[in-house]
Amino acid sequence: MQRGSSHSQKTLEERKNYQQFIESTNPLPTIDNDNQEFDPSNTLGETVLQQSSSEVRKPPVIDQLRDHIKKNWVSWLFIASIAIMGGFLIDSRIKNAEFAKDIEYQENQIQEIDNDLQEDFVDFEEDFNEDLTNQQTQINKIDLIIIEINEAISELKLVTNELLLRIEFIEILEGE
Repeated sequence: MQRGSSHSQKTLEERKNYQQFIESTNPLPTIDNDNQEFDPSNTLGETVLQQSSSEVRKPPVIDQLRDHIKKNWVSWLFIASIAIMGGFLIDSRIKNAEFAKDIEYQENQIQEIDNDLQEDFVDFEEDFNEDLTNQQTQINKIDLIIIEINEAISELKLVTNELLLRIEFIEILEGE
């Protein structure tokens, strides 16, 4: 027996039962005579047998669909173009929403960067002002030291002049 075959072989008992069944029925006799003569079918008095079923057969679905498309191709073309345009419209709205979301994200990122820069600038300005104040304080200290040195130099000049005058006076006194 071949694989995939739906027919299976009968056992001897099944064959025997089948043969008995055939013999028990009263089969209609078959005509073995091939010499029968039939009337020619080209006579005008011929009667055409109509189908005994009153049910009208529907054509296959594929044929119905083809006929429908042939009759209504303009409508189908119009509907298809509207569907395609609708698809493009929906796609463009989705892309616009994504684009708007990206723009909003970028604006938030720019705002965060701007805030960070402003904070950094404020920190820099505070540090700069603090450094400037420290430098100004250092300059003021240096100016005070310079003033003290100038005063000390002036005092030294006075003391030096006084000493020179004393030396001259002593020389004058010794020379007399």
